This record gives sequence, structure tokens and C-alpha cells, in this order.
Amino acid sequence: MGGLLTVWAPPGAKSFTFVAPALTPELRLLSSYRVDSGPLLLAANAGFRLDRSGAAIDSPKQYSSADQLALGLSDSNVVPLGLAATYDIGSLSVLTEWAWDLHVGESAPRPRASPMAVSLGARYAPTTTPWAFELIATADVSRRPDFNADTRAIPIEPRLKVIAGLSFSVGDGPDVAPVVGTDSTPPPPPAPVTLGALTGRVVTSGDQPIADAVVKIATAEGLTLTATTAVDGRFSFSEVPFGDARVTAQARGYVAGEKTTHHISTTTAELTLRLVEALPEGEIRGTIRTFRGQGLPASLTIDPLGKNFTAGPDGNFALIVPPGTYEITIQAKGYRSQTRRLTVENEGVTVLNVDLRRR
Repeated sequence: MGGLLTVWAPPGAKSFTFVAPALTPELRLLSSYRVDSGPLLLAANAGFRLDRSGAAIDSPKQYSSADQLALGLSDSNVVPLGLAATYDIGSLSVLTEWAWDLHVGESAPRPRASPMAVSLGARYAPTTTPWAFELIATADVSRRPDFNADTRAIPIEPRLKVIAGLSFSVGDGPDVAPVVGTDSTPPPPPAPVTLGALTGRVVTSGDQPIADAVVKIATAEGLTLTATTAVDGRFSFSEVPFGDARVTAQARGYVAGEKTTHHISTTTAELTLRLVEALPEGEIRGTIRTFRGQGLPASLTIDPLGKNFTAGPDGNFALIVPPGTYEITIQAKGYRSQTRRLTVENEGVTVLNVDLRRR
């Protein structure tokens, strides 16, 4: 799928002249499809030509039909349509195409008089030579317009034309390595991968089992396996490749544990992962604003932690702190400070919205 934009500048009535009002732009949409990745290629195109080429001459009637055929000028816009097919047979490609320049508008000839052409040809491009040969015959199957009785510029196409082409590709093709020997013995199959199993437990620092922990194995070959522990904290993996592997365990309320170089080298390996309880956490979030509702990047001091934070440009903030009771002092330049007392629960969220008054 693609597009093509062209602009044609037809010559004027005098040689080597340029007529700006006769500039003719054309836009086409192109598409192609190779059927089942085989030898048959189908293509289609459609577009629109704002044909103003008739402005290049004063009166079309002063020109003969031969002159009009050579000039190819028109006083009407065109909707170009086309269908094509190519079939490859080795180095030979058979080509066929149907094209119709449908003229539209008040100055347009009848649709049947719009140029319609059917083409048939072939292209031969052998791989052993840089030369390529092409032969295409095109027949115009449309009716002839009555250009002798018409004051409009009407394009006239030849009834039959034959195009022969010869092309040469510059540059050498890829070198083909010579065939050495005639041994057709297939290569040996890859060595089978030795597999083992890994079982184990996820426990606390006091050897208490942790249920629903997620255990992951990452092998040196890039394989990742995942399991979940049972009520007794046990997990198991089957068909684990021998070698070094990274084993990790995660559980809610615990710091993730990891064995970075556990070597699996027996049929069944046993592993124990101990996780340390994570410190309890809570969250304070909110917005600092003026009395007009405008956000303020105020500073916040949390006691007894003695930590300082700054709200964002929009006044929003979010702080992670241990559970407890805190006094928070909010300050901003040009505004009266405020101190708030609040309590944060474990895994809880405490909302603090403050409006500051100007001094």
C-alpha cells in the first residue's frame, strides 16, 4: 500500500515556454498483493488528476488530430483507475494491465470516449546476466471523441503502441560459494538436555512456612519457571535444565529473597528460602492549596521523624511512613504556616488537604 503524487507542467503553444495556469497535479493510491507468497502478484490503483493542461493552448480546433495526440492536453479532470497482474515463471514474468482515465466534469467527454487501454507483455531477466528484456503491447479500446466539432481540449491516445526495452544492472551479484565434496550425511542431532527437579520451602526467619509465596527460576538459557507455595510453604518444579539458575521468592509483608547461583546437578534438588518480614508502612497523601484553590509547592516537616518533603507544583504529595502519630508543619513563602496532627495505620492511607492563608 502506498501513494504517488506527481505534478505535470505541459508546454505552451510556443517552444520552450511555461504556462503556470496549466500545472496539473495528480494523486494516486497504490496497492499490491502476492497471492499465497506465490508467483502471482495483483496490483490496483486509483486517484484524481486536477487536469488544467488545456490552459496551455488558446484554441484546440486549430490543431489537427495528430497534434492533439502528441500534446495530450485536456480541459476536464480525470479519475485514473487501473488493475494489473504479474505471473512469474522462473526468469520470465508475464504482465497484463487494464487502465482507464475516466474524465469527469462539465467539459468531459462521454465515459466511453475516455481513454481506456489494455496491455499485455513480458519481461525476461535471467539471473546469469545483468541484462533484462521487456516487450509490452498496448491497445486503446475506447471510442474516439469528435474532436473536429469540439472546442474543448480532448486527449487522444494511439490505437496501438508497442514498447520494447532493454536494461542493464550495474554491479556484481552475490558470490556463490562452490560446492565442495558430495557428502550428504546430515549433521548429528543436538545433545539432549539433562533435566532435573527442584523442590523446597519458603519460610520465615523463625522457620515458619509462608503460604502463597511466588517462587521463580531463571535459567542460564533464558527459561523462566513460576510456582506458588502451598500452606506448608513447599514448592516444586519439574523438568528444570541442569546448571546454574537464579531462584527468587516473594510474599506479601516480606522482603523478597533470592539465591543467585543455585546449581541444579542432581535428579532432585532441595532448597530453602528464608524471607525477612518487611517493616510496616502507611501513607500520607493530599494537596496543599491557596484559598482560591490553586496548588502550592509547600514544604512539609514531619515530626518526630524530622524529615522534610516538598509538594509538587500542583500541591499534591504522597509520603510513605511507618505507622504512628505525627505532627506535620506546612509552610510556603508568603503564607501562614499550619501544623496538623494525624495518625497513620499499618497499610493505611491518611488524607491531608490544607488551605493556606496569605500573610
